[in-house]
Amino acid sequence: MPYKLLLADDSITVQRVIELTFSREDVEITSVSDGETAIARMAVDPPDIVLSDVGMQHGSGYDVAAFVKGRQDLKHIPVLLLAGAFEPLDTERAERVGYDGVLVKPFEPQQVIARVLESLRLAAER
Repeated sequence: MPYKLLLADDSITVQRVIELTFSREDVEITSVSDGETAIARMAVDPPDIVLSDVGMQHGSGYDVAAFVKGRQDLKHIPVLLLAGAFEPLDTERAERVGYDGVLVKPFEPQQVIARVLESLRLAAER
């Protein structure tokens, strides 16, 4: 059974890159364009891992992480925040809301795969 990855990023390009990156992996990608949609989707169909951009309107990656880590039934789900040169990570805020790591854009596909699979492995061990 494939892992379910929820990607929240307002860039169609990033969505396509992630979908292509995982095309040969046992990972099913669901892409949404904002944090509010990601949160609504998680309440109905929880993923195994979340990648969420810190710079989206209508719910940032920080909002998504806070939602996941604030719910007893979801807090085991790893949340990796996506940050870039024009939207750097606010480390203090990220630590306050809870997160499991960060990926800096642009990223290498193998780096993303390795980080996602490692996060899933660590979550399974908890």
